[in-house]
Amino acid sequence: TKLFIADTNNHQIRVYDLETKKSSILELTGLESPKPVAATEAPATGPKPTEVAAQTVAAVESLRFEITVKLPEGFKFNKLAPVTYRLKAEGEQALVAKDQLDHKEEAKPEAGQIAIQVPLVAKSGSGKYRLTVNYSYCRDGQGGVCKFKTTSWIIPVTLDEKSEQKSIKLKVE
Repeated sequence: TKLFIADTNNHQIRVYDLETKKSSILELTGLESPKPVAATEAPATGPKPTEVAAQTVAAVESLRFEITVKLPEGFKFNKLAPVTYRLKAEGEQALVAKDQLDHKEEAKPEAGQIAIQVPLVAKSGSGKYRLTVNYSYCRDGQGGVCKFKTTSWIIPVTLDEKSEQKSIKLKVE
């Protein structure tokens, strides 16, 4: 009777013979390491984004988003879980610096509002962006249930120095 032992520190499988009380290393032949898989872009996860009408905003120092979140009655933002967002360009754009795109950032919610500002590198032009926001909210009181939510929008943006609109207003119902 034999006992097979995973020797993880040495990356081996040891075989212990219970009758002779001797151990040996299990030799495997004819095996090759798997070939590396070609990198592919990860599929989009989360809810289907809401398509927003084209927005023309003033060419100021940052692209501003004001998100109004209507939480269920008796719930509030979870102060222990950060509100995070990711802004991603959908195609070619020259409004936002590449280092500001496609990575997670934090935002501070206040009174049902989430304000996001992304620095601009241009004073005119247009681009199409996907904004994804993740947040958590909890029932008031002790032992309240907490929920997590992800919301995403596709927003065509044009900068125009004559525009009166200073921010893009979004809603979560």
